[in-house]
Amino acid sequence: MTTFVQRLFLTVLVLAWSGVDAARAAGDCSSLIATFERAVASKSIDAAKRAVGEIASDILCGARAEEFSARYSEFLIAVAGDAATGTEERRRALDAAEDAIAVAGAWRMAAALGDAYFRLDERSRAFAWYEKALTFMTSRPATRASASEKQALLAKAGAAKSGAKEQSPEGQWLQSTRELDGKIGGMYAPGLLREVEVLSVPLPVRFFTDETRFTPEGEAAVAELAQAANEQQLARLKLVGHADPRGSDQHNLDLSKRRVEAVRTELTRRGVKARIDVEWKGSRQPFDASVLPYTPNQEERWALDRRVEWVREKETE
Repeated sequence: MTTFVQRLFLTVLVLAWSGVDAARAAGDCSSLIATFERAVASKSIDAAKRAVGEIASDILCGARAEEFSARYSEFLIAVAGDAATGTEERRRALDAAEDAIAVAGAWRMAAALGDAYFRLDERSRAFAWYEKALTFMTSRPATRASASEKQALLAKAGAAKSGAKEQSPEGQWLQSTRELDGKIGGMYAPGLLREVEVLSVPLPVRFFTDETRFTPEGEAAVAELAQAANEQQLARLKLVGHADPRGSDQHNLDLSKRRVEAVRTELTRRGVKARIDVEWKGSRQPFDASVLPYTPNQEERWALDRRVEWVREKETE
C-alpha cells in the first residue's frame, strides 16, 4: 500500500510540475509573440526579424518557428506591396523575403513572392520565384499541392515567362530552372505529376503574326521542350494549339492547327523520339487570366491566348 501511495504522490507531483512548465511556456510565448505583433504593426522589418529569431531560438517557443517564419514572410510581402512603402524600403522587404523563403523552402510563400513581383511588373523575378515554388513542390513537399493549385502556378509561370524577355539581362529569353543533376526542372519537372493525373503546361512558343514561323523566343521555347522530352525519355507527347479571338473561327482553327504541327515538326527535327500527338482549339479555349495576380490588358490577354500547351499525363507502366 505504501508503494502505491508513493507512486501516486510522484505522479501528482510530475503532473503539477508539467502544468507549471506549460503555463510558463504559454507565458513566454505570449510575450515573444506580442513583440512580433508590435513589430508587424509598426511595419519594422528589423524588429520583426529579431522577434522571429527570438521565437525560433527559444527552447519553449521554438516549435512554432515555422509558423512565424511564414508570418514574417507574409509581413514582408505585404510591406513590399503597400503603395505607401518607399522604393528603398520595398527593396529591403523583398530582399528579406527572398532570404527567408529560400531557407524555409515553402512553395506557397515562394508563389506569393512571385505574385508580388508580378504585381510590381518585375516579370523575370516573378518567373524565378514561380519556378522556385514548383521546385519546392517536388523537392520539399511538406505542404501538398492540389491539381488546381499546380495548374494555376504553371499558368502564372508561363505568363511571367512570356513577358519576361524585355526585363532579362541583355534581353535574353529566360530558361527554366536546372536541377542538381543538370536536367530541366521548374515548369518541366516530372515530379509535378505526383498525385495528379493531368497537367497542362502553357509554353511561351511565339510565332510571327499570322505565320507558322517561330520568333527567336519561340525557337528557344521549342528547343527547351525538346531537351526536357529527351531527358525524361518520354514515350508520348501531347500538344494543343490555341489562337487569340481575332479573325474568324475557321481561320483561328486552321492557324492553331498549322502552328502546333510546326512545333511537332521542329521537335522531331531536334531528335525527340516520343510519339507526338497534336490537337488544335483555335480561340475556343482562351487562357484563364483569372489565376493571375493582376488584371492584364487586352493585348496581354491576346498574347496569352496565342499559346501551345503541353498536356502532361502520367505514363502507364
